[in-house]
Amino acid sequence: MENFVRLAKPGNEWSANELMAYNISIVERDQNTFFNGPLPAYTGPAGFVQYEDRVQGLDAASLALIKRLDLDTKVMDGEESAVDDFTTELFRALGYETEQTVIHTRKNIRLSMCGQQVYANTAVCVMDINSELLLFVQEDIT
Repeated sequence: MENFVRLAKPGNEWSANELMAYNISIVERDQNTFFNGPLPAYTGPAGFVQYEDRVQGLDAASLALIKRLDLDTKVMDGEESAVDDFTTELFRALGYETEQTVIHTRKNIRLSMCGQQVYANTAVCVMDINSELLLFVQEDIT
């Protein structure tokens, strides 16, 4: 077996070499296999999945999501993306924020990589009340 050089570097700088060095393989799975069964029925704002644009009489939650999504598609040069804002609102609308969880933006997490303590900054994450990271989203800014 080859000895791969393992260097601490951001995920957006990884290539197939890093995947091999850390023995990571990517295996495609269908939705039911990946989630070990069917997904639950959608319970978020109905208008958000029914309409592409704002329409008269749209419920407030759907309208808020559509406006945020619209803002995210119209980012001007030099302006920060609104992906984090949209993701936060989407998680709330889908019920990810509960009595036991909180949605957090720009959370620094400490990792041990190649024997070094490094920090990564999440765009948006869902944490439980014990500060355990349950889910995170990282925007691709390339």
